[in-house]
Amino acid sequence: MFYCKKQIFNNSMTASSSTSALRCAFLLTPGEILEAAEELHRLGYQAEPYPTTQDVSPLRDTVPPAELDYFLPAWRDHNTPYVRSLRSSFARLLTDPRWQGDDFIIFGESDAAPMTEAAALRRALERELAAHPETDLLRLFHHKTVAPGEPPASPAQFLFSPYLTASRTKCSLYVWGTHALVVPAASREKVARLFLNNILPIDNALEMAASRGELNIRVAEHNHFYQQPRTHSADKTVSYAWRRRKIAIGLCVRNLMHLDRLAAWFLAEPYAESHLFIAVKGMTEPVFRNLVEARWHSAIQAGRMTLRLFPEKNPVSDVLDAFRGSDAEHYDLFLMLRESDAPAPGFMETLNAFHSSIPENYSGYYQGTAWELAADGTPVRKDDACGQGTCFSLTRETFLALRELEGAPEPEPCGDGEQDLLFRLVTRYGRKNMAPFLGRELPGHFLIYPCASQPGKCHSLQKARQASRQYFRHEEKLWEHVLELRHPGWCDHFHLLGKEGCRAANGDRASIQEFTDRQLCVKWDKWGVECFVRESDGGFRMKQDAASEAKPSPTPETAPAPILSPGTHPTAIPAGKRNGDKPATLPPLPELSAERRGVCTLARQETTPEELREWITFHLKTGASVVAVYLPEERKENSAETDAGREAHKMKQYLDSLAEKYGADRVWIRPWNGDIPVSQLLESNALAAQAEERMRREGGTLSACLFSEPEKTEEPST
Repeated sequence: MFYCKKQIFNNSMTASSSTSALRCAFLLTPGEILEAAEELHRLGYQAEPYPTTQDVSPLRDTVPPAELDYFLPAWRDHNTPYVRSLRSSFARLLTDPRWQGDDFIIFGESDAAPMTEAAALRRALERELAAHPETDLLRLFHHKTVAPGEPPASPAQFLFSPYLTASRTKCSLYVWGTHALVVPAASREKVARLFLNNILPIDNALEMAASRGELNIRVAEHNHFYQQPRTHSADKTVSYAWRRRKIAIGLCVRNLMHLDRLAAWFLAEPYAESHLFIAVKGMTEPVFRNLVEARWHSAIQAGRMTLRLFPEKNPVSDVLDAFRGSDAEHYDLFLMLRESDAPAPGFMETLNAFHSSIPENYSGYYQGTAWELAADGTPVRKDDACGQGTCFSLTRETFLALRELEGAPEPEPCGDGEQDLLFRLVTRYGRKNMAPFLGRELPGHFLIYPCASQPGKCHSLQKARQASRQYFRHEEKLWEHVLELRHPGWCDHFHLLGKEGCRAANGDRASIQEFTDRQLCVKWDKWGVECFVRESDGGFRMKQDAASEAKPSPTPETAPAPILSPGTHPTAIPAGKRNGDKPATLPPLPELSAERRGVCTLARQETTPEELREWITFHLKTGASVVAVYLPEERKENSAETDAGREAHKMKQYLDSLAEKYGADRVWIRPWNGDIPVSQLLESNALAAQAEERMRREGGTLSACLFSEPEKTEEPST
């Protein structure tokens, strides 16, 4: 029966052979050309362009990740927009009904170029399919090459052999390339399903299917086709998957100079599929309304920009405020700019092209050489100017994960700024540095301006600020508002954080008794209670009845406080009720931090100063409110004439310098004075319990105290 079927197949081919030229259907992206159109015509081929598609909705990606991990461990890095577009385009090409009547259509891409005459190649294909009717695919090249070779000169060069595979990919020129394939009509649906189901690039998907016995593939012994360099202006990786992604740009600013600079840069960008979301911080509402909002009114009305005022929060929530409450989910990318960034003109087009070259689920960032302005305005080229990275461009999935993380029960530490947390997040979801894409010699893409990282007014609130900015969490009690207070004797900015507040001009402190969106009542440390009522422009004016009852204010300034540090829109805290002339009776406001955690250790005789420094900085960076180093009796300084005494004295001086650097309220250097001498505490558990109890007694408000030993530094090998 098999023999008869084979004979019928041979007879049908003989009748049609050599009377019809070989037809070629090559995928073509807008902007490309058929590179070898003249050669194809000269050698007897009929080439037709076939448009690619960016509709990847038919892709099913059903091959289990565990199987992909074994066959091609780095498969996630290859799941680029180009690969997804090529998979969908090739599947559509194979199943087009126009080709169903011809078993010898050559399918490929626009860079395919022939080295063999069409008539001779057709005869070889007919003989091969007659001898091997079970074949699903014939590959018309032995290995990938980008240069023409000699045409076949002997019958052996027209032969085909089985595809040589292994249990894992060979990752070689023998595997790569899909520029010239013949798929008989009966196998086209089968091969198309493979491209839709297997997430690998289509050449690797063919290799994997052949190694598992799912496809019968035969490979030419000679390169009948090669790949010509493309004349398209961009690499095919970009051209196949290029599309104008919708990009939302998030920016948090405190300095009007940087706001003007970055807003002007954005409005000059020709990339229309973008929107700039700006969160303004450290500014009073009257200044924001009358100056900033009015200044950019036309851009806001044109729909290019969203500009809003927010309180100060932690570094990551500050950036998220730019998008907060906006319909930003329909954007493809979310570009996080720093106030100090100065991208070059045309950066948005570059960013879009970069994302066309990386996997769809990968976020981008820049980490590499950049220019940085020195204090005197001189640009200096630096290799580490970007730290953990800048210009993070998050995918929608990563952006939504960032928003969910803000409300997590266990808040993430912010580190030194938003870059630390963003880098950890994109590492988790997939990331790619755009520095190699731009090339080693930067055309001035990245310039860093000097910029304060956080507000500097009212130094008396610095401790509360540090506590509020340690963790990524969205809690109103941790927000810093800036209000404009209008007193009969003065007008000034007032910084409010939790239950504390102070004036910007002279640092006068006050405790907050009531703060709502309509009223503020404060009790000044140096005099009495005063209440302020919100006016229509957002400022707060002192109540007249309170003005007559309050004690005299301190000497007013000779001039109003300068408007230098911009501020915020108040958010309600439950109001109390006034009772005659007495201050309102209010429930106590929450503490600034839900948890104050302490960590302690003992400076043993064998512990080095460097080990203690590493221990202190590590726990401060990871969120400890207080770290305590206890000096046991063997490190007391009362025997300064001995070598041990001198070493103990040096150690004490070094630790005191660290306490001064990080703040004596956060780094404690204390003598042990425990109930049991350290030398008698042989069990570490007993020692830890003693140290933790000691710190708990001294810390007062600490909600948790932990004992931790410094890590030993490894001795250098000899």
